[in-house]
Amino acid sequence: IKLDEFNPEEVKLFVQRSKEAGNAAFQRKNYTEAVELYCQAIAGDARDKALFSNRSAAYLAMGRYDDGLADAVKCVELDATWSKGFYRLGCALLLLQRWSEAVRAFGTGAGLSPDSQDMQAKLAIAKEEEAKLLSARKAEQMMQRRHILLELRKARRDDNREMVLNQWRQSMSGPEWEAEDYEWRPTFLPGMRLRSMNRDAFESDPKRRMVLTYAAAIAELDGPKRALAGGAGTRQPSRS
Repeated sequence: IKLDEFNPEEVKLFVQRSKEAGNAAFQRKNYTEAVELYCQAIAGDARDKALFSNRSAAYLAMGRYDDGLADAVKCVELDATWSKGFYRLGCALLLLQRWSEAVRAFGTGAGLSPDSQDMQAKLAIAKEEEAKLLSARKAEQMMQRRHILLELRKARRDDNREMVLNQWRQSMSGPEWEAEDYEWRPTFLPGMRLRSMNRDAFESDPKRRMVLTYAAAIAELDGPKRALAGGAGTRQPSRS
């Protein structure tokens, strides 16, 4: 069935009655019936921006936000100077939590209808939600940067620790030295002799435990020399 086969006046009357019935169903909050009646009216006049606006409102009330957005976009396409079309578009975008786009839609509508209190109220809500979103994103970015900085610091500490250990390993594998040579020996060893040391407290720290192990290794290197010196002093001359 083609629309041009009907009397234009009859089609116009059908569209008008369907629209009025749809509005009545909307007032009763029977949104499903309202959508069906608006669809009938749109079938008779697909250029009526008010029909798409009304059906968009019914879709939004039903929770069909994407369908409501599509009809709101159609409103704006049919008449880019109609503030109500941008109001409907902004409402759909708000429900979809697309705050920045909602701000632009309500802002355009407010420019077309500066005295609309509803438009200004919705615009304020959209701006507030957009500000919250931007603040949350900024906080998340700061947390990510802080995490990266902490990881970099940890990597530097690990690198420095490995460098110190490598230097210590190289020094232990270097040329032979005399245990009493204080110009070579690490300076913390004489200082350690000046005060008593709590061994348990000292060994509870991994770094201090490494120092203690290092000191023990130095003492072991000096042991053979003292043993040889002692043996030479007590050795008896052999008889001829």
